[in-house]
Amino acid sequence: MSILRRVKGLFGSNQASARLGACDTCSASLSTGEGYLLTTAEVVTSEGHWKRVLQAYPVLEMLKSDKDKILEIQQLVSQTAASDTPWMACSKCISLFSVDRGRAMRAAAEWRRTGEPSQGSALCKLEGEGLNMIVKVADDTNYRAALNAATKAYKSL
Repeated sequence: MSILRRVKGLFGSNQASARLGACDTCSASLSTGEGYLLTTAEVVTSEGHWKRVLQAYPVLEMLKSDKDKILEIQQLVSQTAASDTPWMACSKCISLFSVDRGRAMRAAAEWRRTGEPSQGSALCKLEGEGLNMIVKVADDTNYRAALNAATKAYKSL
C-alpha cells in the first residue's frame, strides 16, 4: 500500500456515507456532491502530485545517494501505478492534476449514485515481494510518463 490514504474497499458499498470518502491526496473529508474522480494514469502522471507525495515521504531523507533515492521513487511509482481503483480529489487538490474537471465531477457523481467505480485502470501489476518484486507494465506510455513526472518532481525539490 502506498503512503496515500485510499478509498479502496469503499466501492460498491451500500452506505452513502462510505461513498463520500476522502481526498486521496490530502485525506480531507469530502461532503455530499464534492470531489473529483480520477484514473490512476491521471494521478501518477502528475508532477504536482509527486511533488506533494515526495515532500512528505520520509524514506527519501534516510537514503544517501541520488541513485538510491531514484530507485525508491521508481518503486513508489510502481506501487502507486498498480492501483486499479479510481482516486478521489478535493477541490483544493484537483489543481495538481491536468484533467477535465467537468468529466471528473460527473464521474464522482456517478460513483456516488451507483457505488460502482467508472475507472481506475492500473498501469502495471506487481508480482512477488521485496527484492523479488516484478513489475508487469500494462500501459507503457503512461507508466513511463509517471516515472518521468516523479523523477522531475524529485529533482525540483
